[in-house]
This record gives sequence, C-alpha cells and structure tokens, in this order.
Amino acid sequence: MNLDPNLQIAINCEWGAFDNERVVLPRTAYDVHIDKMSPRPGQQIFEKMVAGLYLGELFRLVLVDLHANPDVKIFKGQDIGALQVEYSLDSSFLAEVER
Repeated sequence: MNLDPNLQIAINCEWGAFDNERVVLPRTAYDVHIDKMSPRPGQQIFEKMVAGLYLGELFRLVLVDLHANPDVKIFKGQDIGALQVEYSLDSSFLAEVER
C-alpha cells in the first residue's frame, strides 16, 4: 500500500467476542444481568464487561445493590428512584467522578 513506515495507525483487535463460551473470564452477577438484558444475549461477552457503553450500567447496578444491602449505610434515608431506571448512568458520569 506504499504507506510511510513511520505512520502511526490504530489497530482494532475486535476482542468484544472474547470468551463468548464463558469458560475463561469470571463474570459477576452484574455481568450476567447486563448480558441477559442486552439485545444479543451470549454475544460480545467481553465487550459487555469492559466497554464504555456498559460501564455506567455496571456502576448503577452496584449502587442499587449497595442500597438494598442493610449492612451498607451509604444511601441511608436517600431516595434512589432515579437509579432504578436502567442505563440512567453512562460512562461519562464515571469519567466526571474520576476527574
């Protein structure tokens, strides 16, 4: 293709379907839920565990789970109604928290 040998390029490894058979990677209950509720259960398993599209939902599921745990007082007396809506948090929120 006569490309400049010093040219930087991006390589898309397409790892989203890694371990679709679910024999290598451990999955949490949150991973299982996201896969089950997705448009294509059983496909793109690794992507659902790490991709930005799903990270906000993973975090939301953890927060809802923490609220339901009587030993965790982080949300004591708080209305978490907005967190009950699936995909109400996206990865941009997590980026803001980190920042």
